[in-house]
Amino acid sequence: MKKIVVIEDEEALRENIFEILDDWGFDVYSADCGKNGIKLINSIMPDLIICDIMMPGLSGYEVKKALSMEEDTSIIPFIFLTAKADSSDVRMGMNLGADDYILKPFKMNDLVESIEARLNKVQIYKNHFAKGTPAEPKQTQRRYITINNSPDLIDTEMITYIESEGNYTHLYFSNKKKLLVRKLIKDWEEILPADKFLRIHQSIIVSISRIEKIERISARNYTLKIRDYTEFLPISQRYSRLIKEKFST
Repeated sequence: MKKIVVIEDEEALRENIFEILDDWGFDVYSADCGKNGIKLINSIMPDLIICDIMMPGLSGYEVKKALSMEEDTSIIPFIFLTAKADSSDVRMGMNLGADDYILKPFKMNDLVESIEARLNKVQIYKNHFAKGTPAEPKQTQRRYITINNSPDLIDTEMITYIESEGNYTHLYFSNKKKLLVRKLIKDWEEILPADKFLRIHQSIIVSISRIEKIERISARNYTLKIRDYTEFLPISQRYSRLIKEKFST
């Protein structure tokens, strides 16, 4: 039985969603605010999260951002409930990794269809990933993120570096593949784990594990070479001191 957490401050709507999903055979848990919702999610690790955006205390955006910072909760499918959904609202949610928006008032069938679609996509991914893939050691923690609201999840261990181009960013992977994504570099900086990725320039974030060497080209200017890539990436003066302190260069 799939576990679903519903975070909604409006009691009548929360109970209505609870009853409908319970009738559909889901194992449903509910919380009346973002803070309690995060505690609940961390305690039961649900298969999917439904969360209102406008709530007292933590907003739905803040809940999603907090969950995205943790490896175990960052990959849980997440559906926003909202009374408004203009382009800026949708973009903000998608940049945080939301899987869908349901506009209030909504039909329960639409919500159930969205839930089943997200759960099915996750299962398809899991089946695909399991084929011929050796099990990872239990101590190895990996994190996956959604790209452009796609059912496919990207393993952050595969990202070598990210470079911005206007409102888009290019993702470069360890297998030499490249992907163009509509996401700002600052949004990536918030989503990616800080212990594994480092910003070296206004437009560049690199995977720390893929750094091969750092070279000083002048008193304040450095460049950085990524393993398996021939070009050197510039380190801006703004980040050079941080780089020197981190790597004792």
